[in-house]
Amino acid sequence: MTQRAEQVRFNSLGTACAGDLYLPEADAPVPGLVLGHSGVMVKEALAVFAPHFVRAGFAVLAIDYRTVGASVGEPRGRYVQ
Repeated sequence: MTQRAEQVRFNSLGTACAGDLYLPEADAPVPGLVLGHSGVMVKEALAVFAPHFVRAGFAVLAIDYRTVGASVGEPRGRYVQ
């Protein structure tokens, strides 16, 4: 089964961040997980893990942190406090 991600945006302290949302087929609300990557990855690297959680009945949001990957912010690729 191939799981397609819906690309979403969310606000983190005024910065637009990117996420990939994976949803199970369900008629009722489901529990959710947020997957964050390490400092040397982007959210697409988490795509291999998401289907396992979706099959278990979880909604999964794989995110790019601020300044990393498809999220915006400066300086690029550094975590900002």
